[in-house]
Amino acid sequence: MRMYQQLPKMTSPHDIFNGPEEILEANEERHEGSPLLSAAAMRCGGCGAKVGASVVARVLNDVRKRSAMRRENISDLPTCLFASGQLIDYDDAAVIILPVKGGGAQVQTIDFFRSFIDDPFVFGKIAAVHAMSDCFAMGVDAQTALALAVVPYSFEESITEATLTAMLSGACDALEEDGCQLVGGHTSEGAEMALGLSVTGLLDNPETILRKKGGKVLDKIVLTKAIGTGALFAADMRAECQGAHVAQALTSMIKSNRPASKIARKFPKHIRACTDVTGFGLCGHLLEMLVANDSDSSLPSIGAVLNLNSIPFLKGAVEAS
Repeated sequence: MRMYQQLPKMTSPHDIFNGPEEILEANEERHEGSPLLSAAAMRCGGCGAKVGASVVARVLNDVRKRSAMRRENISDLPTCLFASGQLIDYDDAAVIILPVKGGGAQVQTIDFFRSFIDDPFVFGKIAAVHAMSDCFAMGVDAQTALALAVVPYSFEESITEATLTAMLSGACDALEEDGCQLVGGHTSEGAEMALGLSVTGLLDNPETILRKKGGKVLDKIVLTKAIGTGALFAADMRAECQGAHVAQALTSMIKSNRPASKIARKFPKHIRACTDVTGFGLCGHLLEMLVANDSDSSLPSIGAVLNLNSIPFLKGAVEAS
């Protein structure tokens, strides 16, 4: 990854402009060449940066109608915790009625990141899969999600609407395929597309949760997916990655970890610790698991040995790293 971090020295600003007067002239030329920007309504920050209520209402109606149609046409979609026939819920927060049982637990996690691709639909799916993965890594099914969506500034309301609809539709597809339901969220305009989801899961017995700690000497490390997406997209940003390799990485990123999680739950005596491998990479997340044992005096202090020839890498990932 060093080649993508140690970039060539850029030209100094002093080599471009002779002084403040030339900078001022350049700024004036830039604004003169952007009449649309000058005429556009002022973009606000904070709560004033919200996408317009009418746009959000139309987007939510479209996304929910689409989800209802998918449920009619796809019979094997998992059943969500609850479903509302009302197209728009106007309450300020989502109310989740917990099962009438004692000893259960509610699991919550949140993920948020900027888009690294131009397709809002695919990005929405990736963000949703990524957010739910934390629940699956702990052996818990995701039930509900709240979204925080950022769409790029646009001069046309229709572009904002189309981008937000595509992004949330992609997210809803991924959520619903894993039995999770989008119950609310917040929108904002920003410099670039981004999406975050807060995911909630429920389980009856907290003792069945898979944690990072718990590994023992001679345990095997099992990876449920090939790794290397970080290296591939870093290379892609430098135009040094094959399109086929990027496509394969995207296919992997929209693949849910729920099937692997369900298998892990069937072997509680053999699978003692679990995590999902994301931004910190394999070594970073493995280190977290090793350190987690050190925080519990009842567990042994352990290390790990990685055999590079045994690690499944996506095509092109080794060359890009």
